[in-house]
Amino acid sequence: MSRSEREPNYQLRRGITAWAIERLWPYEVVEHDHNNAIEQIQKFADEGYNFIFAHGHICMPDPYIASAFATNVSPEIAEGEIISPIAWHQRQFARLAEWNGATVYRIVTHNTVAKKKNFQKPPLKERMHLFLDKRLIPSLRGEDNAQTYAEYQKARQGEELQLNNGYRKYAVGSGQALRESKGTTTVFVAPHGGRTSTPKGPAGPAVETIARFAQKSRPKDDPPIGSETLRIERPLAEKTEQDQKEKIAVVLVGVSIRGVKKYEEGKTDGFNLLKKIVLEVDVLTLDEIQDQARLRGISLDEEITNRINNLSYKTYLKPKQLREEQSKPTSH
Repeated sequence: MSRSEREPNYQLRRGITAWAIERLWPYEVVEHDHNNAIEQIQKFADEGYNFIFAHGHICMPDPYIASAFATNVSPEIAEGEIISPIAWHQRQFARLAEWNGATVYRIVTHNTVAKKKNFQKPPLKERMHLFLDKRLIPSLRGEDNAQTYAEYQKARQGEELQLNNGYRKYAVGSGQALRESKGTTTVFVAPHGGRTSTPKGPAGPAVETIARFAQKSRPKDDPPIGSETLRIERPLAEKTEQDQKEKIAVVLVGVSIRGVKKYEEGKTDGFNLLKKIVLEVDVLTLDEIQDQARLRGISLDEEITNRINNLSYKTYLKPKQLREEQSKPTSH
């Protein structure tokens, strides 16, 4: 039984949140190549499919707009289990997602590191003891100086977390939730790993890992779950008969801003309140998109990000420019 079934108020909360998002960021949904994607999503939901919503991430509200679209497009999704990653430093949005009954995994993104917010603060009780031992008592004794203050600040800041910390835990946990799902489970993923103003490749094999752990009969050679390494030991081409039976649909959501011809860091990657957001949507089964990746000789995540890039950036990039951008090496 999903948490939404145990706690009926979550469905109401999701409806309220989706209503608010639609007014803050009025969005338009376009079906890719007029392929009846919305009807197909609803059909998959009726047939008991679980979902992976893979979306572009060009500005701050993209994940929330994608989640509003998902809960609006299907009552099964709105009532089911929702799993979402969120940047480590965006605690307020994590609380909002949890208020909506979502399972949240916090991940250290390149934006987190750039903002120097990739730290695990000690618990409140420990911070209070630090204040007493390193600030108040030394001050009362007249021992307060630059050195003790620096020691206090460092201890209060806590452990420094590396880029992508939490990434594997999210991917593995999401796959397991899909495998053990009793109703409709929806996993959100931003394959680029964070906001990007250009059509880059995937941050890592997130969807590949999710797909692998979603299998009903998972291989025994998987690395330990606690590891942050996202290596895939078994080639994607080695599909078992059981893999063919997984009922998982991958919804690709391209994001663009109506009227914007050039996305620029620091200019178009913010909140963009009241701007018209365009979601171009495509949907395939997990089997179908894995087959396409094999045919092209690329990874599942590369296939997905290439498709999302095409949906998100074609508003201003010609096909040749898009291919050139996607072929550029990326650093994460």
